[in-house]
Amino acid sequence: MTTEMEIAKQKRKAARATYSKTVNKLQEILAAESPDVDDLEIHLNQLTEKFKDLKTSDEIFLNLLQTKAGITQAEYEKEYEIAQDYYEKLSTFKIKVKKAIASAEKEDGSSASPNPTWRPADGAHAATKAEQNLPEIRLIQFDGDPQDLDEDSSITPEKFLHETPISGVPDVDNIDKSKLNKRCKYIHRLRQTLRSQFRSQYLGQIRQQSIKIYNTQPIKLDEIVLLEDNNKRSSYWNLARVLKVIPGRDGQIRLALIKTENSELLRPVQRLYRLELENPVVKTGDEPIPLTTSSGRVVKTPAK
Repeated sequence: MTTEMEIAKQKRKAARATYSKTVNKLQEILAAESPDVDDLEIHLNQLTEKFKDLKTSDEIFLNLLQTKAGITQAEYEKEYEIAQDYYEKLSTFKIKVKKAIASAEKEDGSSASPNPTWRPADGAHAATKAEQNLPEIRLIQFDGDPQDLDEDSSITPEKFLHETPISGVPDVDNIDKSKLNKRCKYIHRLRQTLRSQFRSQYLGQIRQQSIKIYNTQPIKLDEIVLLEDNNKRSSYWNLARVLKVIPGRDGQIRLALIKTENSELLRPVQRLYRLELENPVVKTGDEPIPLTTSSGRVVKTPAK
């Protein structure tokens, strides 16, 4: 059965193998007469990443080694020194790569070759190296001839501020029978709604002013009257019979005891309405009413 110590040792062995392979590749690149700077930087970055994995594996292994029974101080120091040798290689190769890049940069400054070996790997170089897919815009100078004002051949600053007006009509190819039917039904439903609202909200509020003058008489006993109800229309008001009238201090009738279909109530006479049959018309408004001023003077129409 594989113990935890053996698993950590195998992981460290694999990490050291990949680390050593990258170190050997860097040595080959540095040994060349004109090392490629891009390859140096790529392999140096790879070596840095593999160094992190190797350091993690070494720490796990050394921690397990301390807890192992029967381990001596000399054996632990030996394993620790071997790990430090791998760590020192990273610092050594960082210095060598830095010197190689500086040397290549110096040679590039004195060389007239159109394709130098060394190229800077900074953001400015990456931006200049990237392909530009922007369209080429050519601003044509206007010479004053109106015939040269062609919208397709010239670009003026005004076109960047105002959009070019479109003189066409929208495409109607997408309009089919179903859309037309749906629109027709919507317009018909809207027309019916407006008509019903006009009848209920507008016509219902119009009241024709009556010009008839009635000869009002006081309410009498046993008279049939209409009982006002604010929650109902006047055509649905209940009928009531006057059982008793109660006058006020001035002798005018103020209250009346009435009997409805279900109960007897006291109501003011302002809430009781006599039937029109018992309140005859004594004067009609068929005669023309003279036009008067605010002071009561009759206005005379001048003769033509």
